[in-house]
Amino acid sequence: MAKTFHPLLALIASATDRELAKYVEYIMAENKF
Repeated sequence: MAKTFHPLLALIASATDRELAKYVEYIMAENKF
């Protein structure tokens, strides 16, 4: 694994299930546009 990985990956890894679900929904909504 690369020593320097995307900050968002670190955020997701440390996020709670509720925060992660909310984040995923946001990304999916953004990708629609």
